[in-house]
Amino acid sequence: MKIICTGVWRRVDAWSVVSVGLQQHAQTAREFTRLANSVDIMPLQIFAEALEPAQYYTRQHLKFQAGNYHQFEPLNRLADALPAESSAGA
Repeated sequence: MKIICTGVWRRVDAWSVVSVGLQQHAQTAREFTRLANSVDIMPLQIFAEALEPAQYYTRQHLKFQAGNYHQFEPLNRLADALPAESSAGA
């Protein structure tokens, strides 16, 4: 089942770029370049592939507790550059 799911997600990902024109990969690359302060973002990409998003709105809750859950909070952290769905479990 895991192999089938992996193939499905790869096809959906490829389709989203070609058919819909989504820019999620380009935006991630721009943010990784900014975070790494270098055009060599491969180490950051490898690290990011091993990460999984926080579950159950954990990040929003932590930001709310710190008083940083508002529309003016900059989206400039590694967590902001990560895709919403992790490929780590695929």
